[in-house]
Amino acid sequence: MAEVVGNPGDDEPEKAVLTSFKKTFLDVPECWSTEAALETAFESANKSVRSSVYNRHAVTLSSIVILGGHLFIGHAGNNRVWLYREGRLQQLTSDHTQPRINQDPVLTRACGMESGIEMDFQCSEIQVGDV
Repeated sequence: MAEVVGNPGDDEPEKAVLTSFKKTFLDVPECWSTEAALETAFESANKSVRSSVYNRHAVTLSSIVILGGHLFIGHAGNNRVWLYREGRLQQLTSDHTQPRINQDPVLTRACGMESGIEMDFQCSEIQVGDV
């Protein structure tokens, strides 16, 4: 999931991020760890939105990979990944925002904001019935 920040209706930066992410993730060698593959894909997505065409945009990005009975999450921004298990809803990601008094929080991490991107990563086992 990707979402452009501050410019609703302009989905081209989102498309660039998702296209770059998907291509890079699918092209990494199979011997790489899922974390390394996600980190590389996030770097590629970050570079795509920092290109001259989109250099004034920030795009949040969260990814979910289900592989071998595990859930792998890569995350940068304020998209939220949730897990519904055994009747309980649990937020799995944290927003990368800084609160401000009497104002909306400001985004602190997303694709396009810096030359490099720091991705949160987590892995957990999935269970029958997880949504």
